[in-house]
Amino acid sequence: MGKFMVISRCFVVHENRLVIVKRTPACKHNSGLWECPGGQVENGQDFAYARLREVVEETGFLVEPLSYLSCVDSYTIPDGPHAGVACIRIFNIAQTIGGASQLSDEHEDMALVSYKNLFSYDITPEVKHAALVLKEQLLKHLPE
Repeated sequence: MGKFMVISRCFVVHENRLVIVKRTPACKHNSGLWECPGGQVENGQDFAYARLREVVEETGFLVEPLSYLSCVDSYTIPDGPHAGVACIRIFNIAQTIGGASQLSDEHEDMALVSYKNLFSYDITPEVKHAALVLKEQLLKHLPE
């Protein structure tokens, strides 16, 4: 089997809004774009732990799952140090249960947005796709 990586991303509901974070200009991938918290599932980690770890690292929030429905997609990384590696992205929905807002070094800003306003931000294509796929589930947890 060839090399691949798994990315866990999470639509985080906080105060009836979605948490999105903006990548710094220094980031090599998706520089300056808005995304859901998340990142690579490391060797030996289970998926649930990786999701929790990444959300805490990138936002400071502790979360619990709201839905076990997921959006899964895949692609081959076109360039950079991981060029040619197959990447599987899994998006879930969770809510904050504690912690305090704190950005990682990878991000320069955080916003709380409604589902509708999410699309007015310069979001990554994968976040847009996952938000459309999970629309019904997301709207169950967000006010109109």
